Amino acid sequence: MNPLMVLSLPLIGYGLGTKMYNSFFGTQYRVDFFYQKWFVYGYFGLAVLYWVLRNIPYAPFTYLAPHS
Repeated sequence: MNPLMVLSLPLIGYGLGTKMYNSFFGTQYRVDFFYQKWFVYGYFGLAVLYWVLRNIPYAPFTYLAPHS
């Protein structure tokens, strides 16, 4: 019911996969772009923008909100 979460699943999977790889092989690889300021601020900005847009009661913004 949340398109932003669906679009975030590849990032979450990649991050968790790297964590599991590090745990299994005892390495210290990092996903560097997760720690960049532009990524953190950009993702936060995207989440806030999505939050605002999904609460606008006019089309096409109503497609972002969950439907019953």
